[in-house]
Amino acid sequence: MRLLIIDDDPALCETVCEYWKARGAGDAVCATSASKGIRQIIQQEFDIVLLDVLLDPPNTATDVLRRAGYRLRHTKVFLITGFPDLPELEEIEQVFPVEHLLIKPLREEHYDIITGKTQDYTKVILDPHSKLWRSA
Repeated sequence: MRLLIIDDDPALCETVCEYWKARGAGDAVCATSASKGIRQIIQQEFDIVLLDVLLDPPNTATDVLRRAGYRLRHTKVFLITGFPDLPELEEIEQVFPVEHLLIKPLREEHYDIITGKTQDYTKVILDPHSKLWRSA
């Protein structure tokens, strides 16, 4: 599986990429800004994209999805954030049908969900009863 992580925290990007590769999950690419992420999405195909909700100001995940979402129709997209109450989440849902929201810090359970090893979202999804995010 090919993974793209788009997050403005370079340390997080590198950690996720290294962990992904160490687990033998496949190739991983880091993008530390919205523009770099958009460029990667347009130039390459990915199976999974981890996309931070708030990127390099003033950019957000909404900007990435508006400009490159057409290339992600067959890609599993996970939003990641340390702030689960952001108003941007509703805006994102109107732009692109994201089903998964992972709350930072990323943990072992997150990787199992991302790779499809488990379907148990109860520990990591924002709100299993939310209208915005499916938990199954």
